[in-house]
Amino acid sequence: MKLFFEAYNEKLPSVTKCRQIVTDLADRRLCDIKKKLEYKQVFLLTDESDIVGEKYINILMETLDEPHTTYLVGLRHISVSPNATMIAQIIDDTIKDMNIKRENFILLLMDAARYMTCASRYLKP
Repeated sequence: MKLFFEAYNEKLPSVTKCRQIVTDLADRRLCDIKKKLEYKQVFLLTDESDIVGEKYINILMETLDEPHTTYLVGLRHISVSPNATMIAQIIDDTIKDMNIKRENFILLLMDAARYMTCASRYLKP
C-alpha cells in the first residue's frame, strides 16, 4: 500500500482512516448490489468454510438473467456447530437484508450436509 500511495505522491492514510474508507466502499457496493437484485429472480448458493479454525457461512447470490455474475451477499462467522435452524435463519436474514421478495427467491443450492438439507425444509413457503 505504501508503494502505491508513494507512486502517486500521496501520504498513506492512518490505519483508522483506511478502515473507514474500506467500510464506506463496502457499504456503497452493497447498496449498489441491493438495487441491482431487488426486483430480479435470484438463487442462492450456501456453504460453510473453515479459515484457520474459524467457521463461516457464505451466501452467494445470482440472478436468472445474469447467472454468470455472482455476488457475495452474506458472510457470517459462527462460533458453534451449525444446525438447520441457524442456517435457515442466516438465509432468511440475507434475503430480507437484500430486499428480495420471497416469490423472487426461486432456488437454493447447498451441499448435502444434513443440517443444510434440513434448513431448506424450513425455508419452504
